[in-house]
Amino acid sequence: MSAPDRYGVMGYPVSHSRSPVIHRLFALQTGQHLQYELLQVAPEKLETAVRQFQRTGGKGLNITVPHKGEVARLADELSDRARLRRGGQHAGAARGRDFRRQHRRRRAVA
Repeated sequence: MSAPDRYGVMGYPVSHSRSPVIHRLFALQTGQHLQYELLQVAPEKLETAVRQFQRTGGKGLNITVPHKGEVARLADELSDRARLRRGGQHAGAARGRDFRRQHRRRRAVA
């Protein structure tokens, strides 16, 4: 079996995040082979951590406090919504240096 696709959430702190459990259940339900990591990264190490994640084959990151504003500076491309909002939290790193920041609005499902 091939190595799982790598995804994660970067923040400081991130130990409270339920994202790994949610993504593990999603992967099981959809038959995807992935791992989702909690990546606690101090603000002064954000750029190094993001670039290392990319270099080591990471597919995508969710960015949380306190990095949401700073990650826009690292992106090679901003979606129109992220440019307008500057409050995005999803960063995709699927191909080499290709790093896009998008705004993602949470919606409640009734």
